[in-house]
This record gives sequence, C-alpha cells and structure tokens, in this order.
Amino acid sequence: MFTRAVIFCLLLNGILICDLHAQVSVYGTIYDEKDLPLQGVSVTSKRLGTGVATNLYGSYSLKVYQGDTVEYSLLGFRKEYVVITQKTGTARHDIHLYPDNLSLDQVKVTGRRNSVKDSIELRMEYGHIFNYKPPSAWKYGAMALSSPITFLGELFNFKGRKRNKQFRETLLSYEQQHFIESRIPYRLVTELTGLEGDERALFYNKYLRDYDFVKYASQYDIHQKILQSFREYQESKKQKE
Repeated sequence: MFTRAVIFCLLLNGILICDLHAQVSVYGTIYDEKDLPLQGVSVTSKRLGTGVATNLYGSYSLKVYQGDTVEYSLLGFRKEYVVITQKTGTARHDIHLYPDNLSLDQVKVTGRRNSVKDSIELRMEYGHIFNYKPPSAWKYGAMALSSPITFLGELFNFKGRKRNKQFRETLLSYEQQHFIESRIPYRLVTELTGLEGDERALFYNKYLRDYDFVKYASQYDIHQKILQSFREYQESKKQKE
C-alpha cells in the first residue's frame, strides 16, 4: 500500500513538473492608434498575477499557460485582452491600444492633470503590482491542494517576482516624478529663472527632482530652492567657461 502511494506521488509530481515547463512565451509589440510603439504598457497574466512593462520600443515578453488571459493596459487607453490557446512554444501578439475617449474628455475639461487624481488612477490600474505580497505558508498550502499547477508556477517563478518588483519601482518613480512636477511646474521655473526649453529641462532634472524635499516643502521653500539652485547653476556655468 505504501509503495503504491509513493509511486502515485512520484507520477503526480512528474506530471506537474511537465505541466510546469509547458509554458507559452508570449511576445510582441504594442502600438497606439497611429502605429507608434507604446512604452510602459502593463502586460499581465490574469492567472498568475505576474506582469511586465513594454520597453522603449513597445516590446514585451511574458511566460503564461494555456487558457490564461493576458491583459494589456495603459492609463488613458482602453484595455485589450488575449486568451492563450496553445500549450507550448511561442506566440506572437502585436496589440493596438486606442485612447479612452472618456479620459481624454476629462483632460480637456480640467486642463492640467491633478497629481493626486493621477496617483489614485495609477494605483487602481496597477493595484495587483502595488499591493502584491508573496503568499504566506498557509496560502501556499491551500494553493497546492486546490491548484497544484498554479502552486508550482508561483513557487518557481523567481524571474516573474523580480520583474514585478522592478515594475513596481518604475511605477513608484513615475508617481513621485509626477508629484514633483505638480508642485514645481515648469512655468514657475521659467518665471523665476528665465530658463526655457532644453536648458530648463537640464536644470530641472539636475537640481529640482528631490522627492523627499518636495514632499514636505512649503511654497516658500520651493521658491527659495529654485532661486538657490539657479545661483548654483550659474556659478557652475561660469566655472566651465
């Protein structure tokens, strides 16, 4: 009896491991309505909860399973979904995302975007990334009993967890930079320094992108920071000359 149980467990383990490796590598490029590549699109496995973001060229690659649904989403665009039908190998899916007309109308009405509103939308859109926590030992046990394939996929998905962490850091950085730009608008920098265009962008990126300072600074502090930084910027230019 014991021998049969051991054999059964070994056979089951072999089947599960085979299924674990029977993944599909989904890849492709995401475009907008003008056929231009879109960077920063969230490509997510609905089954595993793992995801990646498209690079500068709109390209992505994600490992999923047969029957999984892949979600493509980006703020300001309508979501798209693809159901994976094949069991192994690679599957190319080039996707077009189209603007969400409701979001565009809201932008036209409100004019300048509100950083708090954008932050809320960002966290709603990518909640599975912001709020992701590795399953506890109890959840791992329950997952192993209810869905062994998903359990093994989660257990050995080291690269997926690393990509999720990197993507979360990218989203947090985007959120922080957007907050800085809402507190220190470019027009204010121009009013106080006279800088415009590329020179203003260089000055801004070098001296003003300090989230820890901006988070607690008063408007007076921000004005003083810009003026002091501009004096340092001018001194730096003189030394180079």
